[in-house]
Amino acid sequence: MKQHIVFDSEILGLRKPVFLVCAKVVETGERFTFWHDKRGHTAKLEKMLAHPGFTWVSFNGNNFDAPMVAAAVQGYDEEDLKQIATTIIHDELRSWQTYRQFNIDFLDYDHIDLIETAPGVMTSLKTYAGRMGFPTMQDMPFHHDEEIDTPAKRKIVEGYCHNDCDVTETLFKKLATEIELREVMGEEYNMDFRSKSDAQIAEAILKSRCGISNQDKQVPTYVEYLAPSFIKTRSKALKDLIYAFENECFAINRGNGSPVEAEWMKEPIQVAKASTRLGWVGYTASTTRRYTSKHRTA
Repeated sequence: MKQHIVFDSEILGLRKPVFLVCAKVVETGERFTFWHDKRGHTAKLEKMLAHPGFTWVSFNGNNFDAPMVAAAVQGYDEEDLKQIATTIIHDELRSWQTYRQFNIDFLDYDHIDLIETAPGVMTSLKTYAGRMGFPTMQDMPFHHDEEIDTPAKRKIVEGYCHNDCDVTETLFKKLATEIELREVMGEEYNMDFRSKSDAQIAEAILKSRCGISNQDKQVPTYVEYLAPSFIKTRSKALKDLIYAFENECFAINRGNGSPVEAEWMKEPIQVAKASTRLGWVGYTASTTRRYTSKHRTA
């Protein structure tokens, strides 16, 4: 029987960031603390990840902790890890986007991410802690850019990270029935359903039965805007604005697929007596078709 290890990671600091991974063996209660800048810590973490007798358990680990840990064991330094973490959060990257954008090799180990298996939608780990009546609910006492430059601060960060591991462990135990069911179904369909929601499982089974495969979507490197014919104006300012939009090539953010604002859009424009700032609002699949009516893929 495999042992289960709940884990969580933190990165703090701006000038000299620090990266921490905390872990706890569910079956024994043994705890581990891995500081990336401490000699031998990352090597020990990598060795544990490669151990076939462990199943690692996280909350939102697929999109954050897993790529961060993979980058750490592959030699990325703390400054690189800070940049990766900031981009993941700011651009809301999915895991495959992070691996591709930062050229991180996927680290293959047995891993369950509870965020989709748990019943809530867009629910944080702290919210689950409250719902489960967990005795200690903590907020990170430091700003994410604050320097963790003393042993006392490190001890506080360790305590916070281990508390998140304890919450993850409690949630994992609460979801034991759901995970067991997913394991049984996974054996039947030869898929790993443990980190999927009910809807995702249904989609995966339907695709399997219908022979539908996931194919990479072609994403243009930039898009152009063509104003619809029904837009009419006598305002010179608005005519100039339409001209500017139609003559701009908007780069695509490879993280979230949205157009990147042009530099001139950051300056307010004067229309009649009103000063207005431009920006993308309500960017959806339908507006994508409008923005990409003349798109070309480089």
